[in-house]
Amino acid sequence: MIIEAREDVVTLRGNLLENMWPAIQAATNLLLKQHPAGIIIDCGHLETASGAGVQTFVDAMHYIQKQGKRVLLANVPEEIMQVLREVPGAGSQLPVAKTIEEARRSLELQGIQPAEPEEKPGKVILVPLMEMLDWEHGIDLACRIAAGARAEIHMVYLLEVPLSQPVGAALPEAEAAAKEALNRARARAGQCGMPAVAHVERTRELGAGILQAAKDLHADVIVAAIRPTAEGGDPRLERVLTVLLQKAEGEVVIDRAPTEPQA
Repeated sequence: MIIEAREDVVTLRGNLLENMWPAIQAATNLLLKQHPAGIIIDCGHLETASGAGVQTFVDAMHYIQKQGKRVLLANVPEEIMQVLREVPGAGSQLPVAKTIEEARRSLELQGIQPAEPEEKPGKVILVPLMEMLDWEHGIDLACRIAAGARAEIHMVYLLEVPLSQPVGAALPEAEAAAKEALNRARARAGQCGMPAVAHVERTRELGAGILQAAKDLHADVIVAAIRPTAEGGDPRLERVLTVLLQKAEGEVVIDRAPTEPQA
């Protein structure tokens, strides 16, 4: 077994027939210091793997996730995927990307996280970014709430991960949508001149994800703007709003932009 560590990738070559985690842990620690969002394990040069060898990935995942970071497998040959599926805690939990490029884009998106402010703001306002919400209006409203106060606005994109996928899985289409929304949110917030941060959170359930983000950020206010009912909407919206109203610890503001007058 040959182990190579370069940039944000650990490359394994040869036959993975035993647990190699002790051998790659030092290299992993070094890469994580340089790439805090997470690392990639390139399996494209593996020839064979056993159940004991696959335990390498399981141990790596548990170790890295405990640090609040991610690991993605990439270029996994089909015969090794078969072994992964047979190992408890591997096939259903290990996040896999098709290519290194796909894995890297996923990690780059997750790496967009808020930095610790030098001084705690007087108020933290959370605006969930979800397609079922009129979050553009939500940002405008958050700016008005923040005006005159020493406040910070956090715009959090909720990336919903299907139960069929590991929570850290690469989701190219959803991640591309998240990146586009984050860019639009930053541009929108920039127009009001208030301190604002845009980042992404992975979640299994949207309402619970908003509550967890609010807890992590110590949010004082959650701003959720809805669209006029005439436009239709996602049937999950009522459930999300109910969760916020019933369980959020801080203030919840639900608003709707004025409708255009009918001719």
